[in-house]
Amino acid sequence: MLEYSEQKVLGFSPAQVYEVVSDVNKYQQFLPWCQESTILRRDGNKAMAHLSIGFPPLTEAYTALVLMEPPWSLRTLSTDGRLFSHLENMWKFEAGKPVPTGPTCIVNFWVSMEFRNALFANLGSLVFSDVAKQMATAFEKRCGVLYGPDHLNTAPKHSGTVNPFRTPHKQ
Repeated sequence: MLEYSEQKVLGFSPAQVYEVVSDVNKYQQFLPWCQESTILRRDGNKAMAHLSIGFPPLTEAYTALVLMEPPWSLRTLSTDGRLFSHLENMWKFEAGKPVPTGPTCIVNFWVSMEFRNALFANLGSLVFSDVAKQMATAFEKRCGVLYGPDHLNTAPKHSGTVNPFRTPHKQ
């Protein structure tokens, strides 16, 4: 089984980041390798989504259960699909330390997957971390498109100082 986790502090509110992550119908507009993303049905904070990922002509469609706790968390679980025997994502959002330039959000992202096919499992293990990082970065960039630049990245830089609100990627 492959796992990846990352924690970042972003210059957006938890509600803003949650809105981007929970807008499954828009994934195909900004997520790498996402060919299709549609909410099939929604009942309160629970939804079923159809997703198709890959590079044409090699794509894999699956259905995912989406469990939402606005604006603090979102969890997805693959409920079918030929490619994965297990696929789960978890996003958690909490208010970060307030700064004069605006709100901050501590984002925790975790993904776990297991391929059904041994060949895909071997190939996937070579690129899994890079793909997961690109996926997390795509959500961050989408926040910038919708809400303006991350104010933690656009705040005036002071010589010899490091932004204390940025945390490195974790593997």
